[in-house]
Amino acid sequence: MRKRTAAQVKVVAKNAWFQVVRITGSGSVSNVVRIRNPGVRIIALSNLSEVLLVSQYRPALDTNLWELPAGGQEPAETALNAAKRELWEETGFVADKWRSLGITVSLPSYTDMKSTLFVAYGLSDGPKRLDAPQFSEVTVHKFFSFDQLTKMIETGNLIDEKTLAGLLRLQMEQPWLPSRSELSQRT
Repeated sequence: MRKRTAAQVKVVAKNAWFQVVRITGSGSVSNVVRIRNPGVRIIALSNLSEVLLVSQYRPALDTNLWELPAGGQEPAETALNAAKRELWEETGFVADKWRSLGITVSLPSYTDMKSTLFVAYGLSDGPKRLDAPQFSEVTVHKFFSFDQLTKMIETGNLIDEKTLAGLLRLQMEQPWLPSRSELSQRT
């Protein structure tokens, strides 16, 4: 695979989370969003092997989408700790068992965003927050069976690419996936 040699990289916009750069060279111009911190995505499984999704409002589409719980990793935070925090912040759940399923990328032609995908099980309600809840676009969370998820995909009600990639990756783990009795066991 060949890397393009950039003649010039110019920052055209930036904030605390990302910067937009214009890359010129080799007769082309590209605008790329560089994300400051990587992300995490969580496939949280119930003791019935159901997948937890959150409904979030997405302004670019002016609609709510069903998605895996996800978020950003703080600079001093490990991917696993970020995933644990995001699961709790977005759903109120904590998990006893975690496994990394690797790295995913989103829109690589426009951004360098990388996320670590985790599967989490042994879910229980997390500690109650004593402070005011952080602003979140999450409006509801719900568990879905694989049959329900398949129907949602077929009918166009589950369209988030990060979630679709995560579900495919989970399906590839079938030999590893814990049994229902393992899912309900607490450590």
